[in-house]
Amino acid sequence: MIWPDSPPAVVAQAESRVLNERFRLDYKLGAGGMGSVWLAEDKLLERSVALKELVPYIPGSDLAERRMRAMQEARAMARVRHPAIVPIHDVFFIGDDPWIVMEYISGRSLYDLIKNQTLDERSIARIGLHVLRGLIAVHRAGVVHRDVKPTNILVADDDDSIFLVDFGIARIVGDTSLTGYGIVGTAEYLAPERFTPRYKIGPPADIWALGVTFYHALEGYSPFWRDSERSWEATMMAILKEPPRTPSRGGRLADITLQMLHKDPARRADAHRVLAVLEAIVGGQPAAPPSLPRIQVPAPPARAASPPAPGRPAARPASPDGDQPAYRAGPRPPGPRFDDVREMIKNVETGVAVATLLAMPDGDVARVLADCPPRLCGTLLQGIAAARPATAITVLRRLRSGRAGRAFAYLRAETAATLVAAMTPADALRVLNSTDERTVAGVIMGLAAPTSIALLKSMPSGQRAAQVLTHVRPVTAAELLRSDAQFASAVLRHLSEPVRKQVSRHMLPDPGT
Repeated sequence: MIWPDSPPAVVAQAESRVLNERFRLDYKLGAGGMGSVWLAEDKLLERSVALKELVPYIPGSDLAERRMRAMQEARAMARVRHPAIVPIHDVFFIGDDPWIVMEYISGRSLYDLIKNQTLDERSIARIGLHVLRGLIAVHRAGVVHRDVKPTNILVADDDDSIFLVDFGIARIVGDTSLTGYGIVGTAEYLAPERFTPRYKIGPPADIWALGVTFYHALEGYSPFWRDSERSWEATMMAILKEPPRTPSRGGRLADITLQMLHKDPARRADAHRVLAVLEAIVGGQPAAPPSLPRIQVPAPPARAASPPAPGRPAARPASPDGDQPAYRAGPRPPGPRFDDVREMIKNVETGVAVATLLAMPDGDVARVLADCPPRLCGTLLQGIAAARPATAITVLRRLRSGRAGRAFAYLRAETAATLVAAMTPADALRVLNSTDERTVAGVIMGLAAPTSIALLKSMPSGQRAAQVLTHVRPVTAAELLRSDAQFASAVLRHLSEPVRKQVSRHMLPDPGT
């Protein structure tokens, strides 16, 4: 594995420990959302290696899925044999967590190369040629990388070896072991089809991301990044609807880059078309070109920021990993337009749709959901409730009773109970009286007994309460009814005889007491 040069003094020091009775950790080279990478010594073979560990448990994360992703990364890398793909030596386990053993090569990322200077067209094309040939090998092996970006393109110290790294979110074609709805990857490099669940993600998505990378290298900024407090939503809308600006640096690389950024995957330049252009730019010479300039730039003294050139977005400041800006500056832009969201909400993945809705005023969210089929409305409401319960409650209050009740039926039982517990009694009853009895029963069983009995007693009739209790465990129904004999009598007569007998039996005093 290649990692940017960093002396031990400026990196996190590892504990003095040996893993698998063989690998001594020296220090952490870097960390990201999909894992941490350590420089280690292989004591058996007396060589340096890179070890990638699973990120330690983060509250709210799915640890089993993270382990599965780590194994998928190892399998994806192991399936590919190419000079641009870092060799994987082994995988071992510490407890249930996999560690991946990779070759260690010192180097720096393309992001670091372009951060402080502008590379000429031929230098960018040479780096891109190595990466593209590696991607072609990856695709032939049935793998889609899904995270091509400057920080994952690394240049060895000899300037001749270029590597595509970090297969942490790669997908092996045909592997359905990871089926979550969430979108992983860096927002500004995601192809439009990544937001569309009905489209099968394939090699064109990697070509798009490489095109965004070329554009960034040519112009010094990403074409779709929108820096704001709602950057994810604004960036997504730019990817889906806005064409990239024509690069100020013209030429063959700029032309093919725009062809790589066609929003329709079927009309996007394919790998072999891009390969031909890159080879023509480089000159088809197998000999190593002049070395790329080394970067040893000390931090400049503080100075006032210069305004961006006309027609060019302001450069965003670098974060430690180079992926996201370190701040959210400037006036707050408007959120996604209502008409745009209403048009696209039925075609994008659930996670994207929820993130977009959360960036909108509650009233507009309710208007969008009012146009959705009940199942989709409930699915989106579930995502909203998980992130922001108060917004979900407000939206339910603004939806018509019938639509709110139908959508409520598609919520998870625990989510529905949590929302009802936080609602006013009037709002809760309005929704519950408009949904099916089985859903109400799930809510009743998830609430505290005093709240449950209060809701049951507030229902329009004893018959409605009896229909709900038919779907509640008899022992639970008995516990609720035991608290009010008059209400119990009104409900029991509406129950079917078999259910009434079961509930009545549990309501009898325990003879042993």
